[in-house]
Amino acid sequence: MVASRRATNCTTAPVFVDANVLAYQQDSSDPAKRHRIHDWLEHLVRQRTARVSLQVLQELYATLARKLKPTFGSGDRAWSRGMATGGP
Repeated sequence: MVASRRATNCTTAPVFVDANVLAYQQDSSDPAKRHRIHDWLEHLVRQRTARVSLQVLQELYATLARKLKPTFGSGDRAWSRGMATGGP
């Protein structure tokens, strides 16, 4: 029997996060996908490699306002500031 091994990535290059990924993270229709995205984004933020452009933020706002209509709390605002500035 061969043991399963997960590949590790030692790359510290910036990772551009698309608006669709950020929108899926707010969508409650698929909890498993939402959880995976949350974990991935959390990893990127911890590694300080997540990057989001102004255009992506505009697309995200349009998507959420049109389709998901979320209510933003103070924790969401703090997360958004951290994603936009590259810091916690």
